[in-house]
Amino acid sequence: MSKTTDLAQKPLTMADIKEAARNYALLCETNEVKLAAVVTRKYQSEPRPRMKDGVPVNDRDGNPLFYDPRCEVTVAFTGGEKVIPVSLADYSRIDEGRRYMFKGRIGLVKSFGSETVDVSFSTIEEL
Repeated sequence: MSKTTDLAQKPLTMADIKEAARNYALLCETNEVKLAAVVTRKYQSEPRPRMKDGVPVNDRDGNPLFYDPRCEVTVAFTGGEKVIPVSLADYSRIDEGRRYMFKGRIGLVKSFGSETVDVSFSTIEEL
């Protein structure tokens, strides 16, 4: 007689029930967000000069220092659209009109000095 793994064929043991409960708890407590969307717009701000007490900050050679530009993309998906901040490296490889999978988690996100609960995307893959 051959072995079968079909649950309808073999009686459940207490270990099987505990494993199923553990898997269900992991599934319910997972903090993972995936969003497949089309990039409809890209935006990159102008780099702002670094200031200290109203005076521009310079490097050792006397050249003014600048903050990195703020980069964001607007994506459209079934049911709406969202503006997503991205790194400068991700911004350069994202194209408008292409479909991407954004993966991240829900957590506290700092925005203009305050913290709010929002999605923070960490990886972007082209579909």
